[in-house]
Amino acid sequence: MKSFAMGAILICLCAANAGAAVIVQDDWSSGLDDWSATNSARTGPAYGTLSNVGGTLRITGGAADPGVKEDYIFENVELAGNRNYMNWGGGTGRVWAVQFSFYAGAGGVSNVPSGLSVYFLSQGSYVWYYDITPVEGWGFYYANLIFSDGWYNTQGRNTEAYFLADLTDVDEIGIMLRYQPNVANQIYGLDDFQLLDEPVPEPGTYAMAGTVFLAAGMVFRPRLHQMWRSVRDRFRV
Repeated sequence: MKSFAMGAILICLCAANAGAAVIVQDDWSSGLDDWSATNSARTGPAYGTLSNVGGTLRITGGAADPGVKEDYIFENVELAGNRNYMNWGGGTGRVWAVQFSFYAGAGGVSNVPSGLSVYFLSQGSYVWYYDITPVEGWGFYYANLIFSDGWYNTQGRNTEAYFLADLTDVDEIGIMLRYQPNVANQIYGLDDFQLLDEPVPEPGTYAMAGTVFLAAGMVFRPRLHQMWRSVRDRFRV
């Protein structure tokens, strides 16, 4: 019965996105794939550092700090950089959704970060957020680029008209990561950050811990094992 339940979950996850095609993606097969990080004020160095570990983007937090630390981790070359998500071009049409894998290994009271959002920056200054509730370990997440699904702006532009207008000039896209306070060297990761040409059939985000795939006797991304080993070794005494 357990095997059947696991298989059903996997089938549902695959079927939910079966009709969508990937317009463009970053999978960190080498290097940082043009990803950068900056602090919450967007005016200086990030709290964490980025590196490529086993073909994934690894995010390592800094020293323990009681204050709130947030980083914007983003790409502005292939996935963004004055891109028109309402008309990508080349016959692709609108970008409808973002999907990605995220690893949470904070090492504090729990392994999840204090906060996580998908975000995009438009016209050089307008920021839109979509909040994510991550699981420990690897999770797989979706966010439809549909205003009513939960996107919001804190700069007085929180309407669908502004949202659609701002999708015509996307300068950056990525995640906003809020670290746990008082925990040094927190470890997080990103993989397979993709833009899709169709929305996910059910609004919102979906998560499936990597341990579930392993329990079902299946390996979703074999190359994630190297990062798992790296994280394990990081906390080994």
